[in-house]
Amino acid sequence: MKTKLTYQLLDSTMKEYHRITQSCPGTHQWIIRAKKQKEGKGREDRLWHSPEGGLWLTFDIYCQDFSPSFPLFIAYCLHSLLVELYSLENLKIKWPNDIMWQDKKLGGILCEHNEREQKYVIGLGLNTNIRENTFPKTLNAAVLLSLIGFPTSNKYLLELIISHINKNIHLLSNPNIYIDYINLWLYGKNQFAQAYIGNKVIIGKNIGIAENGTILLMDKEGNIQEINSGSLHFLPET
Repeated sequence: MKTKLTYQLLDSTMKEYHRITQSCPGTHQWIIRAKKQKEGKGREDRLWHSPEGGLWLTFDIYCQDFSPSFPLFIAYCLHSLLVELYSLENLKIKWPNDIMWQDKKLGGILCEHNEREQKYVIGLGLNTNIRENTFPKTLNAAVLLSLIGFPTSNKYLLELIISHINKNIHLLSNPNIYIDYINLWLYGKNQFAQAYIGNKVIIGKNIGIAENGTILLMDKEGNIQEINSGSLHFLPET
């Protein structure tokens, strides 16, 4: 059974999801949406700017097996749906969890795995119907409304996203299919980037995503390093 809750304002849909599931344990599934968040959560506890008009939600999927490339599977589902709906041919997927339009961030994904309950909790943010002047100037954000020229229904798009994920869930047993897709639409492919893993910095050319979801950086000597966590920043071309 699934329950959908929509709030006018939340600190974050992820926090509300955990509050609800702690007080209502079991295999019940939840979809938590907020029209606005005060403390939207990004990777590494970064604040995700979540003004009114965007699609901000957290939901869960029960899955017996852990998949290291699960966040990329969700990125594949979101990207492929947006391309199908709106013909956004310049839309890219940035490892490990962002949807990019040119050099601007359109959406982000945050996944948590609960091994004990055999489920994933997915937080998703998408800049759909936001006025661009509501973003701080320091944020390099893309807005779907500006890209397609008309507003979209957040309620209907939410239903399509979850349906698209459920329809493709079988691909988790054959990740090559969505990894190959992501490599076709990978942001910053063949560009030099630096990855931060703790206090360590690794610099190399982004040569693609491996089947296990790691990104491969090749240094100037031809050595390949697999990066499975941390942040990736692209270097200006010289």
